[in-house]
Amino acid sequence: VALHGRRPKEELLDRSMVEVYPGIETTPMFAVLRRCMAERTPERMENAFNYPDGSTGWFELSFEPVPEGVLILSVDVTGRKRAEAEIRHLNAVLRGVRAVNQLIVRERDPDRLVQRSCELLVESRGFACCAVILTENGHPVRAVTAGDAAKLDAFPEMMKAGTLPPCAAAALVGDEPVVRSSPARTCQNCTIAEDAAATCEVFAVRIESERIVFGVLLASVTPEAGAAPEESGLLLEAAGDIGFALRSIRLKAERDAATERERGLAFRDAVTDLPNRAGLAVQVATLGTGDGGVHGRFTLLVVDLHRFRDVNFALGHRKGNSLLREIGPRIREALGPETVVARLEGDRFGVLLPAVVDGAGALGVADSVRAAFRRSFVIDGVAVDVDVRTGIAVHPEHGSDFDTLLRNAFVACHRAREAGIDQAVYAAEQDGFTGRRLALMADLRRAITDGQLVLVYQPVVDLRA
Repeated sequence: VALHGRRPKEELLDRSMVEVYPGIETTPMFAVLRRCMAERTPERMENAFNYPDGSTGWFELSFEPVPEGVLILSVDVTGRKRAEAEIRHLNAVLRGVRAVNQLIVRERDPDRLVQRSCELLVESRGFACCAVILTENGHPVRAVTAGDAAKLDAFPEMMKAGTLPPCAAAALVGDEPVVRSSPARTCQNCTIAEDAAATCEVFAVRIESERIVFGVLLASVTPEAGAAPEESGLLLEAAGDIGFALRSIRLKAERDAATERERGLAFRDAVTDLPNRAGLAVQVATLGTGDGGVHGRFTLLVVDLHRFRDVNFALGHRKGNSLLREIGPRIREALGPETVVARLEGDRFGVLLPAVVDGAGALGVADSVRAAFRRSFVIDGVAVDVDVRTGIAVHPEHGSDFDTLLRNAFVACHRAREAGIDQAVYAAEQDGFTGRRLALMADLRRAITDGQLVLVYQPVVDLRA
């Protein structure tokens, strides 16, 4: 007893256990001792003993009844118990690491990632609190908390003020983690430390990946855990994992944005930022395959700018492009902001009219478009007048697919120009642009080149002359 209790023998001899160890009669060990004496049966137990210096020892006690009373055999198992506690601690650390690793594999939202990481560290390791402060260029932009940190009013106040706790600021610029023992006493002028428990330690580590700094991970832990290499390793690994995940999420977002931009370029005109021919085709296909327009009927206009080439030659292509950028807004101003206007090519634009179902209605819309162009455009201080001609094709009688509908609207626009009128509705009987006509033109060209044309004639003679 003197050896294990670290007490001189003189303090023990001829004294009762209650005298030597006040309060022992309320312990499980004393209850086992009484039972062994009363029932005369062997007993065994493990007992923790707190030394005056604050340390703890563990003993395996064997109780054997003897004629004189009870023989107690005490074996010091402190080393084994500490090893078992270390194993449990390491297992808990590994659970924390595994939980964070599983999170970063599946989570794609950065806000949920940092929030859940804090919660997992509190849940798996029993930290008093955990927080992630996200930064940009060294300035805090957002704080995420879990555990007791969620109760601290200082975090929102610091975010508003754009300041960091001293330990976080030090971790942000240093290469090593920062540990603050008893921050309520050692961290001056820190509102968070003023609210912290006097016995806690704050561990701060920078969150980064590939030299990109995302912020700081803060955890409030017990002094023993804070000093343990494996606990520090857990927080370092967690910070590294969070940084890796945030960088991966950022890279994916950048790739997705680039892909979306490329996809947009495929369907947008680079000069006017209007839908291009492919973009208009998507809109027409949507109307044509569903119950688009009015009972599947809608109209497509081709608007041709008259004398646009003169603008390019007189003012240059830069001002010509500025004029092209004004066409879409001018047409929408006349027909409504939801009107789909696309640049088809050069100085030709397409206008999709889901609510117009026949040529008569389309002619009225074309008149509105032409009226809108009577007002001059002002390009870099220069007044420019532009007139338009319009070709009209109605779905489905003038074409059941985009290519046919657009082709016939172009033919109608050409007929309007040839006839010297402002607009025309497609008419099949006036469509001279057939495959047979193209073949005949090709045959005539070859015949002229090869000398295959033969003039056959019969003279007509007036005998009286």
